[in-house]
Amino acid sequence: MRHIGVMVMFVLALGACSAPSQKSAGQPVVWQGSAAWPVDLDRELEECEALVLVWWTPWCAPCAREAPALARAARGLHGRFSFVGVVAGGEQHASSSEVAAFVERHDLSYPTVRDHEGEMTRAFGVSSTPTIIVLGAGGRELFRGSSAPSWETIK
Repeated sequence: MRHIGVMVMFVLALGACSAPSQKSAGQPVVWQGSAAWPVDLDRELEECEALVLVWWTPWCAPCAREAPALARAARGLHGRFSFVGVVAGGEQHASSSEVAAFVERHDLSYPTVRDHEGEMTRAFGVSSTPTIIVLGAGGRELFRGSSAPSWETIK
């Protein structure tokens, strides 16, 4: 089991599984991850079956190929799974406008967080994009891969 409460604290300022979509009026939702948005991971996971963390970059062709399926899964699994996109690096790695354009182009209804310093990326041992990590109760890693899992097998 992996203890990750501190790592995810700065990421999740979202309404978890029970909240309506954060996207409104065609505007992409892009959070700039900060400690101002603390959320208890254990509590977050009590409200849904799993937390899906998706590392991507706007210039990554495999990320663009995976994005439509992940967007559909996030909508279809809403209420059961909570999705969060993660873009590692600052403006020199991917500009905010590139990130926002990717979110809009692929209709990502789940929030995307900028991991400017790479703290979360290093903590999870992510070295390439896309990387999809599914966490279950207590932060236990249920899945890790470069393409979406078979969602019905996630337990």
